[in-house]
Amino acid sequence: MPQSHRDNRARQVLYFLGVSLFLQSAASGLNAEDMIVEEGRVLHLEVFVNGWSSDLITRFVDLDGGRLLADAEELERTGIKPIIAGRRVRGDIRVDLIENLSFELDEAAQILYFTAPMENYAPREINATASPTEPSPDEVDTGTGLVLNYSLNTELTRASAFSYSVAGEFDARLFTPFGTLNHSFTLAYRQGESRRYRRLTTYWRTPIPGRTTQVQLGDISTRGPAWARSVRMGGIILERNFELRPDLVTIALPSYEGSAEVPSTVDVYADSIRRFSTDVPFGPFLLADLPFSTGTTDAEIVVRDVTGRETRVNQPFFVSSELMRPGVFDYSLALGVPRLGIGTASDRYTGGVHGVGTLRFGLTPDITLMAHTEFGENLRMAGLGGTVRIGKIGTASASVAHSRSGFGTGMMGEFSTSLTLNSFRLSARAMRKWGEFSDIARNTSVESSQGFDPPAQITSLNQFSATMPVLSDRNDGGSIFYADTRRADGLQERSIGASYSTKVFDQGTLSLSAMASRGTTSNTVFGISMHVPLGSRRNAGTRVSSRDGRLRASSFISGTPKDRDRGWHWQAQAEQNTQPEIAASARRRSQYGGIEFATRHSTSRQAAGVRARGAVVFAGGGFFLSDRIEDAFVVVNAGAPGVEVQYENRSIGVTGPSGRMLVSGLRSYQRNALSIDPASLPLDADVPHTRQVVRPAQRSGVVLDFGINTNPATALVSLVTAEGEPIEVGLAAMHTESGESYIVGYDGQVYLRDLQKHNELIVHFPNMSTCRAEFDFTREPGTISQISGVVCQ
Repeated sequence: MPQSHRDNRARQVLYFLGVSLFLQSAASGLNAEDMIVEEGRVLHLEVFVNGWSSDLITRFVDLDGGRLLADAEELERTGIKPIIAGRRVRGDIRVDLIENLSFELDEAAQILYFTAPMENYAPREINATASPTEPSPDEVDTGTGLVLNYSLNTELTRASAFSYSVAGEFDARLFTPFGTLNHSFTLAYRQGESRRYRRLTTYWRTPIPGRTTQVQLGDISTRGPAWARSVRMGGIILERNFELRPDLVTIALPSYEGSAEVPSTVDVYADSIRRFSTDVPFGPFLLADLPFSTGTTDAEIVVRDVTGRETRVNQPFFVSSELMRPGVFDYSLALGVPRLGIGTASDRYTGGVHGVGTLRFGLTPDITLMAHTEFGENLRMAGLGGTVRIGKIGTASASVAHSRSGFGTGMMGEFSTSLTLNSFRLSARAMRKWGEFSDIARNTSVESSQGFDPPAQITSLNQFSATMPVLSDRNDGGSIFYADTRRADGLQERSIGASYSTKVFDQGTLSLSAMASRGTTSNTVFGISMHVPLGSRRNAGTRVSSRDGRLRASSFISGTPKDRDRGWHWQAQAEQNTQPEIAASARRRSQYGGIEFATRHSTSRQAAGVRARGAVVFAGGGFFLSDRIEDAFVVVNAGAPGVEVQYENRSIGVTGPSGRMLVSGLRSYQRNALSIDPASLPLDADVPHTRQVVRPAQRSGVVLDFGINTNPATALVSLVTAEGEPIEVGLAAMHTESGESYIVGYDGQVYLRDLQKHNELIVHFPNMSTCRAEFDFTREPGTISQISGVVCQ
């Protein structure tokens, strides 16, 4: 025991000596000029570089003797590289030690003039995408209510005898300021059978917008890279949801570096549309986060100086959703029990507790890293991978994973790429498994097979596809694909196919396709189809296909209403397969939901059915029928029926008998502008405002009350002095009965609310004196009451 104590003390002494030597050697390695310990006068100076203003005020410390101190990061923002003796310096830097840089201080004008060659210039970085500002919880509008989305189907069938069936799919959610409770299920009944209820999902979800994170408790679905199979579980999941912050840019956007000899204007064009414009100072500049869509974009950069001289540069830029912005994390952490047989009679949770974790991280604009793990009873699996940019033509991804389970140990490797060369697009994927590679899906496959042997796992997968134009003088396109799959039991499945489409009859489309597959089942399919518009609201088409020598043909004609959101959509179709068959359908959508009628007739079977889709909503103190609500909505209270409501300056309907209207399709966590047209309100209605902006939470509802009073006690009162002159404009007038203060307008007029039968106004003058005015009020419906000549004395 004493010996152990001496050993610990010896290790502590050695550790202390080692740290001391390291610090001494590090200190001795520092240049004496870099160790600034002196104090001087602090100056805040406007910076000019080679005669051009940087438009920035920078902090400097004057150490006397021509020595000047500045923060390296601030100095770089003004346009000077913080480099001394060939290396970039951080923190405080001696400006007078920067090579080839001279300066002159005009302390009276508080200006510092730099003279430097171009190699000393630091590019002025300009962000082309607005910087996000983290919203506070108060900026998100929330509410409480209940939404029930429904899809009801009923069908009457005659084959050997008549039968009917009724089925419904429902999605209910209770939303609150703290999150939403969701429950989806199906109900079905077929003649001669018992009623059937199937639960689909039940979960509670709480979003945290400021952290772009959500927590879900109950039924969950895991996520991960392409090679990781998603599984359903009952448990909890903590994951990133970037939809909670639409202002965030999470993918790596490209940048452009250029230089201007004099202050200039830079315009960025893509697809003949100006995407960004900014002013740049003299010298090098960097346009960061250019707002291009995914894929390859051929852009034009136009630099125009003060004399009007232009420099144009054409350059391709590439953006991929697979590459994350540097420093951005995306993660998903789940823990629960696998769920098998969802929507069936054997629905159950089984297999013990399992966990799944996925992490993606943007290392650089060109590299995104990934990690994925799954664990549970007798299972350990982990994988690493990444995606890299290939120049300006595409990306490539590679992953490797290892597992240990009751089946044994195994490994998996995957490689995929997606490339774009002008109008030629190519994608390929290859995956290999060695040994007994396992994941949660495989571990639970035996239990989910219900007594049947599950299919052997895939050990080899090769996929390839390409699309390209075929004839340069036609607006056409072709594609080919190939897939090859091998399983552990030796079975192999291969398929190859090609398609081609081109314009015909000005607006029509002709398509050809062919596919052949060989393996467990073998098929050969050929097809030709044509689609031709008949005017602006009619379409017709036909298709002929052959599968294993059997011919199938079909033709259709369809129509849409003038207003695509309202009115009837219809279609009639004739088909020849094993027997002739005709079908027809008509559907209509409205703000209250949608309905569809359909019928099908063949020699052996006739059927007719009706489908209704929509939502029932309890919110804002009312009951509403609506089209399906998938995300956010608002209940507008305009105070009177028949008031026109506009969403983003587009008319969407009028309020009902209660003076309310439900508006669906709002963008969650974004600003949505709604307004009303007061023309249909009574002339004397009190309308505080006609436009409001809401920012609803995800899958939630908001009540928007415009505060309109159609039975107001208001009047326009004109105040005069004892001499009959109008009271001075801008004075404060207080209504004694309500305690509200008002501002006197021109001609002594004051618009007053909440008037009583007898009223008193007290007007305050700048010299601290007051005058009092008394008057009686009687409301006259339908008119704006005006009371003139009220004496204030």
